[in-house]
Amino acid sequence: MSTDLNRACRCALSLLLCSALLPTLPTNTHTAWADDPTPQATMDYESEPNDDMKYADVLRPGIPFTGKMYDRSTEMIHLDIDMLTFSLAKESEVRISLTTPSRVSYQIYDEEGEPYRTPSGNTISGQTELGKQTTTQIDCGSLPAGKYYMSVQSTETSMWNKSYEVLLQHDGEEETPTLPPTDPPLAPEDEVISITNGETVGPYTFAAGQTREFKFTTSEPSRMAFAFSQLPSVSSGETLHMALKSPEGKTIQEWDLDRIRTTGICGDFLIGKGTHTLVVTALCKVSTMQLKLTFDPIGSFDYETEPNDSFDTADTLYPDKTFAGVAYDPTLEVFLPNDLETPVMAEAYDYLSLSLSSRSSVSLELATQGVTEYKLYDSNQHLLGEGKTGSGNRKTTVSCGALNKGKYFLFIRCADVNTWGKEYFVTLRTTHGTDFENALDAALGKKNGASWSSDQKNVYSSVNLPSAGCLKIEMSKPESSYPVMEVYDTSRNLVWSYNARDEADSSKSTYSASVGLKKGTYYVCLRAGTTYISKTLPFTFTLTHKASTNYEIEPNGNAQQATPLKLGVACSADIGNAKSASDKDFFKFTGTAGKRYDIILAPREGLWDVSDLYHVDVYDAAGNFKDCSSYDSLPNGTKRAVFQPTANGTYYIKVGSFSSEQVHYSITVNAFQKKTPTLKVKSSSIRRNYWKTGRFSNQVTYNGDGDLTYRSSNDKVVSVYHDGTMLTWGFGTATITVTAPETENYKGATTSFKVHVVKPSSGFKYARKSIKVPWSGSFSNKYKNLSGGKLTHKSSNKKVATINSKGLVTFKGIGATTITTTQAATSYYAKSNASYTLKIVPDTPKIKTIKAGKGSLKVRWRKLSAKQSSGYEVRCATTKSMKKAVKKTVKGAKKSSLKVSKLKKGKKYYVQVRAYKKVGGKMYYSSWSKAKTVKTKK
Repeated sequence: MSTDLNRACRCALSLLLCSALLPTLPTNTHTAWADDPTPQATMDYESEPNDDMKYADVLRPGIPFTGKMYDRSTEMIHLDIDMLTFSLAKESEVRISLTTPSRVSYQIYDEEGEPYRTPSGNTISGQTELGKQTTTQIDCGSLPAGKYYMSVQSTETSMWNKSYEVLLQHDGEEETPTLPPTDPPLAPEDEVISITNGETVGPYTFAAGQTREFKFTTSEPSRMAFAFSQLPSVSSGETLHMALKSPEGKTIQEWDLDRIRTTGICGDFLIGKGTHTLVVTALCKVSTMQLKLTFDPIGSFDYETEPNDSFDTADTLYPDKTFAGVAYDPTLEVFLPNDLETPVMAEAYDYLSLSLSSRSSVSLELATQGVTEYKLYDSNQHLLGEGKTGSGNRKTTVSCGALNKGKYFLFIRCADVNTWGKEYFVTLRTTHGTDFENALDAALGKKNGASWSSDQKNVYSSVNLPSAGCLKIEMSKPESSYPVMEVYDTSRNLVWSYNARDEADSSKSTYSASVGLKKGTYYVCLRAGTTYISKTLPFTFTLTHKASTNYEIEPNGNAQQATPLKLGVACSADIGNAKSASDKDFFKFTGTAGKRYDIILAPREGLWDVSDLYHVDVYDAAGNFKDCSSYDSLPNGTKRAVFQPTANGTYYIKVGSFSSEQVHYSITVNAFQKKTPTLKVKSSSIRRNYWKTGRFSNQVTYNGDGDLTYRSSNDKVVSVYHDGTMLTWGFGTATITVTAPETENYKGATTSFKVHVVKPSSGFKYARKSIKVPWSGSFSNKYKNLSGGKLTHKSSNKKVATINSKGLVTFKGIGATTITTTQAATSYYAKSNASYTLKIVPDTPKIKTIKAGKGSLKVRWRKLSAKQSSGYEVRCATTKSMKKAVKKTVKGAKKSSLKVSKLKKGKKYYVQVRAYKKVGGKMYYSSWSKAKTVKTKK
C-alpha cells in the first residue's frame, strides 16, 4: 500500500468501530432505547438488565416510560421480559396506559413477587392486540399502599426490537422518590468533570454555548460506550454537539444529539490507553442530560506495518489477537473536478500471513465498515477460497474449515468508497482437537482443557501407550451434556466406545471409563451426547495408563477378537453400560473333554458385586451355544459358572452388561482340581484322668465341605460319638481316627490322636524339699499324701549318704545328694515319686582360747577330723555384726591356731572360726562358731 503513514497511523490510533462491528456490551452495561417516543418534556428510558425484580426500572406517575422488546441472549426465540416497579404512599386508584405496535403480555405483582389479586380474587393481567399500534388502558382499581411490579413480555416476531410506552397515573403519592430531581439548577460555566467506569453523572442543564468536558482514563486498550438518559425530546429542539478526543487531543469521532436521541447509546468505540475526553457543547439551551460511561479492556491490537501489499511484505496474524489495518492508498484515489475530497474510485489492499503449527480448524472474524473483499491462499499462493462482506458496519465470520500445518495468506481489499480510509479488524481463531488430523497431544497423567460448542461437538486427542494395559479416561461433568467416549486405532478404526447417557443425571462430578488396549498410539474422541448445544461447554479430561499383561484387549466384541485367557490367571476387564450396546466382551480358552472348568467373575475397583453382568454364555469354535451346568453366587460378590466340555478345543466366553454405569470386573477360568482339605487336631496326645466324669473333646480344624466321622481303636478305654466328643471307660490308651470324606470339590483326608486314660496321682511329696545338716547332726523329713503303695528309697550319691528300706539315712561324707522315694501304684492311684536335697557340712569348730597381743591376737580352736575338714577360716571385727571383718584362711585339717596381726591397738575385737571341706571342686562350709571377744594391747 501507500507510504502515507501519517494518515494510516492517525486512523489506526482512532480505533473507531461502530456498534455493528463488535460483540454486545457486557451484561452490566445499562442501555437506553426509544424508537419513536411520545413528545414529552421529560421521558424515562429502560436500563438493561431489567429482566427480574431486582433490576426493575422505575415508573414515575405522569412521566412516560419507553422500553424495547429486545434481548440479544434470547434473540433466537424473540423472547424479552422487562420488569417495572412503582410505589404508592397510600391507597390509590391506579390506571396504566400501555402503547405497543404489536402484542405483549402484562401482569401486576405484589411486593413479594406474587401475582396481585383484587378483592374479588382476579389477577391484573392481559395482552395487547397483535400486529396493530394500540394503547391499552389497564384499570387496576384501588391498590393499597406499598410496592408493586409490572412485567411486560413478548415472544412475537412482530414485536421484536420494537419500542413500547408505559404511562402510570394514580390519585395518590409515590412512597419514596427514586430518581434525582428533573430540574437541576443551571450551571452556565464550562466544567471539567472526571468520570470512572460504570459511573453515572448528572443530570445536567446547559446554557446555550456552554461546554462540559468529561474526562476518563483507561489503563489499556478498551471497548467503550456512552449511555445517555433523561435526554430532551425531539420536539424540544434542544441540541448537543459531542466530540470524543484522544489523549493527544485529536478528535476521534463527532456527532450531534440527533444521532443518539432515539437509542440513548453512542458506541461502541475502540480506544487506546490514556486519558480521553468527551466534549459536550450545547448549541442552544438544554434542559437535561444524564451520562453513564462503560468500558472493558480488550487487550492490545497488532497494527499493520506498511508496505504490506504483497505476499513478501505480508503482516502477521496471531491466533486470538486482533489485527487492525486501514483501507487506504492515496496513489489509487481519483477525484471529480472541483471536488478534491471525495474519491470516485477507491481501491486499497493488504496481505496478511498466518502460520499453523498443526492441523487446525480456522475461522476469521472480520470487522469492516463497508464492502470488503477477502481471499485465502496457501503457502504456494494457490487460491483456497474467497468472498465479500456486506455493506455498512458489520462483523463477518469466515469459516476456513480444517487447514493443515503450514503457512497461509489472507488478502484484504476495500471494495467501495465507504471503506476508504477506514479501519478494518481481523481476528484469527484456531481450534485443535476437531478431528484426527489436529488431535490434541494428551500426555498421560496431564489434565487437559477442552470444550464443546454448537459447531464443535467432538474433541480428539492422541495418546501413546508404552505397554499393554488399561487406559482410564476421566473428564469433568459439562453443564448440560454427557459424553460418548470413543477410542480409535491409527487406521482410524473404532476400537471401543462408551455412552455415559445413564450417568448424566447422577450426582457425580466426573465421568470415568476404562478400556484395555495393546501397546501403541490411539485416538480418544470425547463426543457430545446431545445434538443441541446453545453455548460453549468447557470441561477438563485426563488420560492415565496402568501397565498389565493380564487385561482384556479391545476390541473384543466378537469371537474373532476374543481376548485369550490363561488358565488360573485373573484377567481384568471393563464393560460399558446398557447404552453402549456394542460393548460385549469375548474371551477364549482351550478346554479338554470331560474336564471341569470354573468361570469366575469377580468385582474390582470398589465394585460391590457383579450382579449387573449377564450370565456368561459359552460357545464352541463353530459358534454353537454350550450350557453351563450351574451359575451361582459365591462370597464377596463373586459369581461362578461351571462348564464341562464334551470335546477338546477352543471355547469362547461372552460377557454382557445391563448396568447404568461401566462395570469393572475380572474373569478367571480355573481348570478344576479337587482341593486337599485342611484337617488337623489341636492335640496329638491327650491324658485323661479316669476319675474325671463327663464327655471331653479335641478341637478339629477342617475347611472342606464333607461331614467328618470319628472312630476309637479301643472302646473299652475311650468311646467317641458322631460329633467328636469322647467318654472314658477304663485305664489304657486308645487311638481316635478322624476321617473327612471325598466330595465333589475336596479330596478325602484322615488324622488321628491318642487318648491316655490314667489313674490320678495321690499328690505324694516330702514336707521339706531341701535339708542342710552338720556331720554330727541329725534330721527328719515327713511324708505327705501317702496312698498306701509300697515305698522304695534311693540316694543319688552314696558317698555322701545312704538310705535303707525303712527310710533311715546314714551319713557317709561331706557333700550333697538327692534322696528319692517312690510310692508304688495302687488300685486308685498312679505310681508317684517324692524327693529332697540333702547337704552334709562340717561340724562347727569351737574356740579354745584367744590371747591378745600389741595390735594383734592369737586364736586357738578345737580341730576336726580330716574327713570333715580341709581347713579353716578365721574372721575378726570391731563390731558384733562382723561388718568390715578381717578374714584369714588356714589350710589343713590339723591346724588349730592362727595369729592375726596389724590390728588396731587397744581395741575390742569379736572373733569367729569355721571349717570348710572341698569336695569335687566345690566348697562346703560349717557354720561360724560363737563369737568371742578380746582387747588388743596398746
